Amino acid sequence: MRTKVSQFFLAVVLALVTVLVVGFLRVEIELTAKGALMDLGGNLSIFFEKRFPWELQAAAVAVVGAVVVGYRKFVRSRAARLTVLTVLSVAAIISGFAYIPSQTVWLDIFSRCFIEGGSSPFNLVFIGGVLADLVLRRDGDHDRSKEHERVA
Repeated sequence: MRTKVSQFFLAVVLALVTVLVVGFLRVEIELTAKGALMDLGGNLSIFFEKRFPWELQAAAVAVVGAVVVGYRKFVRSRAARLTVLTVLSVAAIISGFAYIPSQTVWLDIFSRCFIEGGSSPFNLVFIGGVLADLVLRRDGDHDRSKEHERVA
């Protein structure tokens, strides 16, 4: 059984890594359509002909699937779910204030990925999914406790 501290830590790490990885993939998809790729240092390192980034979009779908599986497997307590919701919501709010679609000045890679990931449609859908999970699991927990009372 995981402790509450480890549940909290897993929830924070899952939410932050999700925002950063989705943001990085979003930046790379945007740059690939313009004919460049960025390395982890934030430098435009590879230039090529503009093309449709299908493999990066496939990677984004795989990351989304892994995040959903990780959320369902590791985030079990109500406090951990609220932590994920809080981190994702704060990322969306901060990104909303800092988002500039066509920046001429590049930020450092982590800021750029955080802004892009926080403002991504996936982040907003994930917030909605966590909210739905909170509501449905609360009702489900309540129904299960009544069922146990009837049996006893």
